[in-house]
Amino acid sequence: MIRKLLVLLLVILLSPAGIAQPGTATIIVENVVIPNMNNPEEDRLVNIIIKDGLLDIVTESGVPEEPGVPAYDAEKGVLIGRLTIGEPAAFLVLGEDPRNNIEILLDTKSYGTFAIAGGAVERNRLDEVTDNGSRNQGWFSYTPLPISLPTRYESQQKWNYYQGENFRNLFTATVALDRTYWSSQDSNSESQVGDLAAFDSGEIRALRFGAIGSLNMFNRPWIYTVFGATTSFDRGFDDREDDSFVWYDYRLDIPILDDNTISVGKQKEPINLERTTSLIFLPFQERSAPADTFLPSRNVGLVMSGTELDQRLSWATGVFND
Repeated sequence: MIRKLLVLLLVILLSPAGIAQPGTATIIVENVVIPNMNNPEEDRLVNIIIKDGLLDIVTESGVPEEPGVPAYDAEKGVLIGRLTIGEPAAFLVLGEDPRNNIEILLDTKSYGTFAIAGGAVERNRLDEVTDNGSRNQGWFSYTPLPISLPTRYESQQKWNYYQGENFRNLFTATVALDRTYWSSQDSNSESQVGDLAAFDSGEIRALRFGAIGSLNMFNRPWIYTVFGATTSFDRGFDDREDDSFVWYDYRLDIPILDDNTISVGKQKEPINLERTTSLIFLPFQERSAPADTFLPSRNVGLVMSGTELDQRLSWATGVFND
């Protein structure tokens, strides 16, 4: 009976397309309960990010604070609706649990605290979250992304995600590819450097895999990162031509105080922005020769980092193996 009422309610509330409200390009809805209709003990408390009307992420992890991005506290309100990543957000948050009182579904005007349809916010009675230092903060280079639930939450396929009582883990892999193609070449160029078509090619630049997760037995979860790779496809200064396996990262991030973090293990040294930036996000195709030559990619050590001035300033200092 409850399932039929939920379906009927969604058809009524979420079918009309709304008009996107100005100033809501990105919004965050925190502390939302996704109910398990068969077993309330398996309810999930999540945070939701909506960007440009599209559902961007649904996660049980904390959501990093972004200046100017409004965040609203659902106070464990119960969600009904469709959660499909990349599609227009369409769901309703109820202030009370309809499993305990079926009449709530008959009076959503009174009990509905947040409603979004077609990516446009139709109702918002939630209080905005104020910055009290409790939200995730840290050195931006090492602040882990939230671990997302499946692309379609209603899908039970979670092959790369595991959640236990005291920790969560997301298995992931990365393949970086390069492709060179010359769209045209005039006769002057060909007389100087030859036919460039011979250099049209592609290659694998990186093949890495590992896991990111959290240890939840602490009041503020500890974050662990483990990544390995084969060196067969490495490019850069003093690369070896072999196919050995290496551990790139094995790091534990421990939050201390309100906005500081201690990172222990093999990690990037916080000495150069070009080095700390991931290969796939560099503004140029290759790192500069000095960065490759004189700065180690990763090293074993300890880093203390944090932010100041409402995250307008980030800092980091570390001690590493010689």
